[in-house]
Amino acid sequence: MVSNKILEKKLYVLLLCIRFILYISSSKVVFFVLNDENCITDLCHSEINLEMIFAENKSVECINEEEKITIFKNNILRYEAPSKQPKYYNPNIHTLHHRNNMLFNSKLIKKYLDSKSTNIKIFLKDISYPALLLFLKLIDNSDSFISQIN
Repeated sequence: MVSNKILEKKLYVLLLCIRFILYISSSKVVFFVLNDENCITDLCHSEINLEMIFAENKSVECINEEEKITIFKNNILRYEAPSKQPKYYNPNIHTLHHRNNMLFNSKLIKKYLDSKSTNIKIFLKDISYPALLLFLKLIDNSDSFISQIN
């Protein structure tokens, strides 16, 4: 009886370790939702101070030759486009973890979006966060959804 409980505990710990290793080794897709709701209109009078934003650790993601997104500390984003004033966002962020570079369950999405990269960043501008969640739900069931359309 006692040995069974010890064995169960060891098995439970082993399963937790395996899940943790799989979680660490999994790739992730990060969706950044940029819209008017999370735009920082008055940077000087916002509750986010400049020191939080303009730290040295930042990365620059180019959307195309003209548009650029800079990710600052605390995931504050600056969106720059030609002939427009740069805008700052405190975006809604949704992260999906997936193993073996398998993105979602859809054969269609796997075909086009499978990547050797371990981290994929997707920037969605001018949509609402509930629209993103609906989009993800449709992608997850897209094969049946597309067959219904056809």
